[in-house]
Amino acid sequence: MVTNCICGGDQYIWYLGMWNAKFFKLIGVGPNAISIASLLFYILAGWCFYTSGYTMNIGGGVIVFFGILLDCTDGKLARMTNKSSYLGIWFEYNIDNVRYLFLYPPIALAILRDTNDTNAYVT
Repeated sequence: MVTNCICGGDQYIWYLGMWNAKFFKLIGVGPNAISIASLLFYILAGWCFYTSGYTMNIGGGVIVFFGILLDCTDGKLARMTNKSSYLGIWFEYNIDNVRYLFLYPPIALAILRDTNDTNAYVT
């Protein structure tokens, strides 16, 4: 099944995504709105990671989990509601790729800021 590959092959995330898709279908939320919400979760997680601190890093990890969960939900919701389209696939694909820009640079900048050593992780 293709959706297992998209969600990392984790059956628990797949089932949680399916339950979320059923819930969002019930309340009438569209798949593109779920994709945008997923991106907003990643932006918020990046901010949490950048601000550093133990609590903010744990919060960022939890927010990333919910972003991944929403990412596994949008495609299922599109197929459930017959709203699959090439534009939606393109939109979701690009959000999947852009999310790394909001996660990895804040983590790297926080490490550089906290170590005060620009050569800390250069080998």
